[in-house]
Amino acid sequence: MEQPYTDSKGSQPKMDSFSVLLQSESMLQMQQQMAAQARRFSVGPDPNQSKPTPGSLIIADYFTPSNPNDTFAHGEIVGMSARQNGFRGPVFTLDQASVDISGSSQAIDFAEQAITNPESSPEDILRAISTRTAAQSVSLVEQQTQMVRNATASGAKNSALNISMGQSKAGLSSELYSHATGAWNPEASREDREYGTTVAGNYAKAYGLNLESLQSSDPAVSGPERAKLQQSLIGHVDHAVENSSRMKEAQRNWTTEVRRFESGNNSVVISAGNDGNAAEQMIKDAAGSPVMAPRDFQKNFLEIPEVTTVGATRWVNSENGPVEQSANYSSRSTGIDIFASGSVDYDGDQKADNWGTSFSSPRVAGTMAELHRQNPTMTSAQVENLMRNRLTHNLNAGSGEVQVLDYQKSSDVLVGRRGIGEQF
Repeated sequence: MEQPYTDSKGSQPKMDSFSVLLQSESMLQMQQQMAAQARRFSVGPDPNQSKPTPGSLIIADYFTPSNPNDTFAHGEIVGMSARQNGFRGPVFTLDQASVDISGSSQAIDFAEQAITNPESSPEDILRAISTRTAAQSVSLVEQQTQMVRNATASGAKNSALNISMGQSKAGLSSELYSHATGAWNPEASREDREYGTTVAGNYAKAYGLNLESLQSSDPAVSGPERAKLQQSLIGHVDHAVENSSRMKEAQRNWTTEVRRFESGNNSVVISAGNDGNAAEQMIKDAAGSPVMAPRDFQKNFLEIPEVTTVGATRWVNSENGPVEQSANYSSRSTGIDIFASGSVDYDGDQKADNWGTSFSSPRVAGTMAELHRQNPTMTSAQVENLMRNRLTHNLNAGSGEVQVLDYQKSSDVLVGRRGIGEQF
């Protein structure tokens, strides 16, 4: 084995700080180049093309990692998922970060200040929760509406737009509730416990609850009180969304822009959301005390009849080998059109390195993009029906059978092994 060079005293020579800096910068540049190359491969052959060509998968997402430690950005993993399903067509990207939502962000920040301020009055807290809920729901719809406008402006024809974004009443309610749980979580840090106690105290003040009961270690005491808090938040979120004039206007504009884009024989595909077990987790924290939720509790605010909404499946090990199931995290809105695998393996180790309906929808969107290319006169509804009739299998999801994009059938069509008109 080759020995490292040593000086006359037998010690390894020390590098000056400038040399160390150069070496670290060189390594960083190499890592960045490798990551950039991997990203280009994952997103597509020409992510910066000036105009989508027929059969394009248009990805509206974030393409800069939100965390410095993340290997890939969310939008890049979305692209990988479509590629892993067999999509070989062109990819066109739209960056979500290009849309200014600073106004909504400021409204949410002001609301957070009131919710976390122990001096806030009950009226201030209730108003803050309404403001926060409306701002989050409206900003989602308005931002995605702009993404559809951008896709239309790109001149796309016979293509599919994938939007792996979403929010629901379930997500907003459980997020508000989670801010208080540090008050009684025995594993919470001191800082989180103090924060949670302040928020829980404000919630108790606003909704007429007992803070000591919420924090009690006796499930018979804390369970019913936490269920009251959950019910109050769920009802508050439902009221804020349903009575927001801005939300109604935003959803009308969303529908208009989706219809305009799809008039070019295109499709809009959205993820159903990952709020499938939100109510279950809340009930568990309330020691099994039930709560009532609206029928559209898990429905993505972007879900309308015109779009194709995609839920997620996952593979689990059983005594008979791997078995496909509907993913417990996947939202279960009645408006879901089709399911697909939500697991992505980007390390090549045959494991689910990432999961979510964010990664099930691009599998469907890539398939629909190719079907649009092969059938340029078909509408979005016709392409969706063609896919569901020819490229799916049925799966018993517990509450009934659902249609799942069949990997083998869809990938055969995507890579050209079989035409859509051939017998499967």
